[in-house]
Amino acid sequence: MNQAWSELTPSNENRHIETLVATSRPGVYINRLCRHFAHKVNAKWDTESGYIIFSIGRCLLNTDLKGLQIRCEAPDDQQLQELMGVIKSHFDRFAVKEDQLQLQWPSQGVGKADASTSE
Repeated sequence: MNQAWSELTPSNENRHIETLVATSRPGVYINRLCRHFAHKVNAKWDTESGYIIFSIGRCLLNTDLKGLQIRCEAPDDQQLQELMGVIKSHFDRFAVKEDQLQLQWPSQGVGKADASTSE
């Protein structure tokens, strides 16, 4: 388990959504997202994983054999939607220029957090 990712325990109270972005450079995007947000909120990362803690929820980032795994958690659907928008807009801004990637959230992917769905 990656160091930054393992420091967080999923909350049974939070709503969550996960997606996988196919890329050969997931560590680059973990670094860019976490470094960008670290100027304003709590963020920690290494080359394989990271997390960003916002007032409305948190985003967990992890490398995967197929790309970048992203998980957002928030206390309710409204805050989760807002967090998803923040992460998507920033990821897309970083990724479109170099790799022509866009983050897509699954349409049916929102659920309650539990230990079986986390790393």
